[in-house]
Amino acid sequence: MSEHTAGTIDVDDIERRLSFVMRSIDVALALRDRARFHRACALRRDLLTLRAKAVNESGQGSMLDETRQEPR
Repeated sequence: MSEHTAGTIDVDDIERRLSFVMRSIDVALALRDRARFHRACALRRDLLTLRAKAVNESGQGSMLDETRQEPR
């Protein structure tokens, strides 16, 4: 388990929260609840931004490097 300091969130916490938000989006779609869907999408956007910043600050490299493929 990682060590926490006040006011910080680590990549693992962000991943857990993203998982919850993705389930919330699925529920909103199933219920056809437009307001809930848009709130969850906004939260997902914010969490993805936080994850990108956390990964860059931790020195783990770009998240894009994992999926980027070289042209053949």
